[in-house]
Amino acid sequence: MVRLLAATRRQLWLAVAALDPEPRALHGAAVMIWVAVVAWPARVLTFVLRCGEVLARAAIRVVRLVHAIWP
Repeated sequence: MVRLLAATRRQLWLAVAALDPEPRALHGAAVMIWVAVVAWPARVLTFVLRCGEVLARAAIRVVRLVHAIWP
């Protein structure tokens, strides 16, 4: 997974470098790509954690309901 992210980041950086003739702009583009590469997995992790929290709450509700019906 880390290798895939590193390869993707490098490919994006090379694509930006090929499109932009100004070397000063490459630094800003590289920073923006780095932010995108870091932010995307963080958003995915947040989504997975929120889904897990919702699932855990639903499971607790079901357990409480079953416990109330069959003590």
